[in-house]
Amino acid sequence: MNRNEQIARIKEVIQESTTCMMISQDTNNKMSARPMAKASFEENALWFFTDLSSGKVSELRKEQEVLLNISKPEKNTYLTIRAMSELDFSLAKKEKYFNPFVRAWFPDGPKSESLVLVKCNIKEVEIWDSSLYKLPQLLKIGKALVKGEQYESSKEENYKISFA
Repeated sequence: MNRNEQIARIKEVIQESTTCMMISQDTNNKMSARPMAKASFEENALWFFTDLSSGKVSELRKEQEVLLNISKPEKNTYLTIRAMSELDFSLAKKEKYFNPFVRAWFPDGPKSESLVLVKCNIKEVEIWDSSLYKLPQLLKIGKALVKGEQYESSKEENYKISFA
């Protein structure tokens, strides 16, 4: 795979996902993780709704760098995304991404005073993706087992891409 194909595959996995784990640092410099429902993915950024009073907002004000993990075990595909977060209070963006599911947390809709968007600008992505290479992967695992060797993933299965 060339770089453009790798980026296209990463974007495909992100588009297909609806949730991820967002990992940030809490106020005591400890890692904190929580599931987040994706509001949108565009312009190499993931968008999430959150409550202004949530702990993650104070964490993101202190340290903007986050990790986003997307897991699709049924397809043997995993992403770790290093991103820089920013809070977005724009009513236009809230209206653009708002959906009926979000209303469960924000019954006042996009104009809710406690509603804020978190924009995560992608800097780097590492992908482990064996979904496209299941048979070759199984053969390589079998070969490693028979020969008593260590299995190593190929460059098509595991790679890092910088978006910066």
